[in-house]
Formats: sequence, structure tokens, C-alpha cells
Amino acid sequence: MSQGRSVTVLHVSDTQFGKEHRFGEEGLTPGDRRHSFLAARTLKDVRHLEDEHGLRPDLVVASGDLAEWGLPKEFKQVQEFLEELTDGLGLSRDRVVMVSGNHDVSRRKCQRYFEECEDNDTEPIPPYWPK
Repeated sequence: MSQGRSVTVLHVSDTQFGKEHRFGEEGLTPGDRRHSFLAARTLKDVRHLEDEHGLRPDLVVASGDLAEWGLPKEFKQVQEFLEELTDGLGLSRDRVVMVSGNHDVSRRKCQRYFEECEDNDTEPIPPYWPK
């Protein structure tokens, strides 16, 4: 077995982009984008870790509850945040892993799917698309 180099992972979790996004409330001026503020704060922390400990992420894992309600506009914010983050880290987009959480699913779409199946007297089919 050959010895390889270690892999450093930056794990970002529970961003919950959407109307009630909790990051960046302080110091925002009109027109500021909350994902930009969070990306800037994260990049500042990563630079500190690199300066102090020589750590630089090779991968970004974004997991669980990236959005609030699984809405397209929320995922647009997630995309913009991850693009800013990877650009700031000098990583290509294929260095990002996304793992969804329960907030990343449209509960209304799920409910409508089950109601439609019931109305059509059919069994829902896993993985229960659309979501």
C-alpha cells in the first residue's frame, strides 16, 4: 500500500438559505447578499487556519438543510454561495459534495404527489418524486 497525502475537508452544514437565513444579519447594508457575507466569513476563517496550521481544504462538503423550504430561489443562493466559496479557495466545482437534508425537500411537492397518487388510486413509487 502506497502512502498518499492527507485530504482536508471543509464541512459546511445547515446553511438554510432562504427568507429567514440566519447568517450575516449583523452589519448588512441594503443590497448585501447574505451568501456573500457567509462566504466571506468562511474564507476568512479558512485563511486563518491556513496561516496558523497550514490547513487548506481539498474538498468542500455541504450537508443538510442547505435551503429552508427546498425552493428554487433558495438553491440559487446555495449555488452562488458555493461558487463564491470554491472561487475563494481556488477549487473547481467538482471538489464540492452536496448531501441534502430534510429542509432541502419541498414538503408541499411531496404532499401533492401523495395526494395525486391517492386521487388516482395508485401506490406512491419510491423515491417519491417529485420533491
